[in-house]
Amino acid sequence: SYAPNETHAQIYSEETFLQGALLASVGYGVVLTLYVFCMHLLVTGMNATNRRTNACFIVYVTVMFVLGTLFQASNSQFTQLAYVEDRDFPGGPAVYEEAMFYIPVDTMGNVAYVLSNWLADGLLMWRCMVICRASFIPIWIIMALPCLLYAGSLSMGVCYLVQVSTPNSSAWVTTSVNFTLPYASLSFGLNIIITLVIVVRLLVSRRQLRRILGRGHGTHYTSIMAMLVESAILYAAFSIFFLAPWAAGNALANICFQASGQVQIIAPFMIIARVALGKAWGADTSTKLFT
Repeated sequence: SYAPNETHAQIYSEETFLQGALLASVGYGVVLTLYVFCMHLLVTGMNATNRRTNACFIVYVTVMFVLGTLFQASNSQFTQLAYVEDRDFPGGPAVYEEAMFYIPVDTMGNVAYVLSNWLADGLLMWRCMVICRASFIPIWIIMALPCLLYAGSLSMGVCYLVQVSTPNSSAWVTTSVNFTLPYASLSFGLNIIITLVIVVRLLVSRRQLRRILGRGHGTHYTSIMAMLVESAILYAAFSIFFLAPWAAGNALANICFQASGQVQIIAPFMIIARVALGKAWGADTSTKLFT
């Protein structure tokens, strides 16, 4: 046998790290495709009325794409170090990835990951405000808890970056408080709450439209697909696939951890594409549909 002299747990951990890097590469391909698609829609659809909005979206998607590219470059180089250049590191590639989490090439990826996460959550909060603005519940009540969670995510994100940039510390092992779970949980909680709020709002609007105007009216705003995209449920679901095994100490979390760096960019790009296509719920959609 040509298998390395390692335990089954070590080999399994190495497999998940490598599979996560491969899945992240697939995700980056989707990010690249959506970036080109969004830029085409935003540039060709720009006119006097939406020039400022489209310009802001162009800046946003470009910044997110750059962050996704930095994360992908960092992840690829770090994987190469672990599996090729430093493959004789004591304990194997998986131990290397945990022990060397603080080196500059990986720190670049961690910073890009956290910044893109903040920007993705920020866009989702903005969409929630737009969709719920005409709700009978005051918007400040709806957004109070998400704003608190977002503030917590910002502070825990900074603590997480300090933790993973410190020698002999990583997302898994630290000499003091481990901020990985609090940071991930706050971001996950924010996404779940925003997802539920948006889905409930669109379901209520869908029911009202069907009662007043019939089943076929305004479906591109309130269809199941619209709800899935508008609520960024893709990232919320992926967060579950990361947090559950991570909290259980299962190496399967390594796959989702790396891939989520691109998934959290894919979800906002899908929302912006719907906005650029004119299919997303806007600030005046309620007025148009119900008057």
